[in-house]
Amino acid sequence: MDKKIFRRYWLSSILGALLLSFYPLLMGVSVIRDMIVDGTVTKENYPKYIIPYTPIAFAVIIGVLLMPLIVKLFKRLSTVVASVLSVGAFFGFELLFENKVVVTSTETVTKRSQDSPTGKCLCADIFHRKSMPGSILLRAHRSGRKHR
Repeated sequence: MDKKIFRRYWLSSILGALLLSFYPLLMGVSVIRDMIVDGTVTKENYPKYIIPYTPIAFAVIIGVLLMPLIVKLFKRLSTVVASVLSVGAFFGFELLFENKVVVTSTETVTKRSQDSPTGKCLCADIFHRKSMPGSILLRAHRSGRKHR
């Protein structure tokens, strides 16, 4: 392959990989920024699918960026070497995100109901209602089923 054609192919591959990986990279950068600034990432700021997508994006970009060097050094084995390098980068970034990112929750769980007149737990309030067993029996009787 001609150097000029290969260079154009390589640059277009980098551009394509960066465009397709924009959102996963943005998620990763925001989580890393929160970890550096706050030391933790709140549950609300932690994207749901960051673990598989951001490491995949990093691995693809590393493989594409190193493509000319790998082709120059390994010629016939360049595809195998690039694949092994990208898989290694993927697992490295995935382990980094799984082990180093600390996710904290800012939610508080209340044990007492604010709407409950007794101030007890919601489940206790539900089981002490007088109308509930009768309404269940009424619905069971109307539908033709026997209530046990």
